[in-house]
Amino acid sequence: MIATWHPVSHPPSVVSALEATLHGRHLRVERRVGEMVWRWSVRCRCGRELGAGSAPDAHSAERAAEDEVYKVHPPTRQWPALDE
Repeated sequence: MIATWHPVSHPPSVVSALEATLHGRHLRVERRVGEMVWRWSVRCRCGRELGAGSAPDAHSAERAAEDEVYKVHPPTRQWPALDE
């Protein structure tokens, strides 16, 4: 796990919700009432959804959301200032 996840307020239709920010992307995982899976999503700063899916548990959903950040915005260099 890379991001620091924290619980957030949610509507009554959601049992539990967690959010994090990673490389400027907004990550969210939640489990809705009556569902056995956790849904995850990744959004850019402007709010556009970059990726979404579901997982069997919270930990898997968190990892899937973090993995999606690297698919959308992969790190290119370890020290950009040294490569110029």
